[in-house]
Amino acid sequence: SPDRPLAQDRTFTINLRQTDVAILTEQIAEITQRTLIVHPELRGEITVVSAEPLDPAGAWELFQSILRARGFHAVQSGAIWEIVPLDAARAAAQVVGDTGAVGSQDFVTQMILLDNVAAAEAVRVLRPLVAASASIEALENPNAVLITDTAEGVRRISAIANGLDQDETRLTRVLQFRNTQAAIVGTAIADVLGPDPTGARLSVDPGSNTLLIRGT
Repeated sequence: SPDRPLAQDRTFTINLRQTDVAILTEQIAEITQRTLIVHPELRGEITVVSAEPLDPAGAWELFQSILRARGFHAVQSGAIWEIVPLDAARAAAQVVGDTGAVGSQDFVTQMILLDNVAAAEAVRVLRPLVAASASIEALENPNAVLITDTAEGVRRISAIANGLDQDETRLTRVLQFRNTQAAIVGTAIADVLGPDPTGARLSVDPGSNTLLIRGT
C-alpha cells in the first residue's frame, strides 16, 4: 500500500534453523531489494539467528559474512549481484580510495602508500595478519602495499601499516600466539615495562591473535 514503509526504513529479524540456504537468499533479496544470482555450488542447510533486529544494510553484511564462511561472496555486476567463489570475488574487487563508501564485507582493493618503511618489509610483517581469503603484495614504485580484502579487513590492515610507517629507525617484530590471548600478553608486558621506558610500542591485532612490537 502507499503507506507501507520503505525497506530501508524497516528492521528485520532473521531466524532460520536447518533451512536451505536458498531460503535465506530469497529473504535477503527481498529485504535489500537486490537481484541475486546464486552460484550452483552454493547449497545445503543453514542456521541463522539474529539476536537484534537488522536494517537492510545490517542484513546484507550478515549475508556476506555467511557466504564467506562457505567460500562464496556476492559481487555487483551492473544491476544485479552475483554470488561467486571467493577467488572470483577477489578478482572482481573494486578499487577504492575510501573504504567507508562500501559495505564492510564487500571486497575492495586499496593501495597503502608508505614513506619510511620499505613495502617488502611491511608485507613481511602484515602477511600473517591478513585473512586467508585476502591478498597482499608489495609495490616498488611507488613504495606501497596493495591489498585486496573486505573493506573491514582493509581498514584494519591500513591502520597497522600506517603505524609501522611512523619511524624508519625502529624495528618491528610480530608474535603470534596459539595457546593464549595476545591482549593478555601485551597487557602483562606493558605492566612490567611501566611508562614505556624503552620507547617500545605494543599493539594487538585480535583478529589474528598477534602482538606487534615496534621499537629500537
